[in-house]
Amino acid sequence: MCSNCKKTRDHLGNWKRIEEYVEEQKAGLLVSHGICPECSKELYGEYLDAR
Repeated sequence: MCSNCKKTRDHLGNWKRIEEYVEEQKAGLLVSHGICPECSKELYGEYLDAR
């Protein structure tokens, strides 16, 4: 896995987004995105506190 962009290599050596790699390995699995409470506070804390 790339320590910067988090892409990972498949068995053929191709670099792919981790979400794409996981979806290909597990048939029928779809990866979605969200934000955990800790990151939400870290990234948007000043806006969340203002509400």
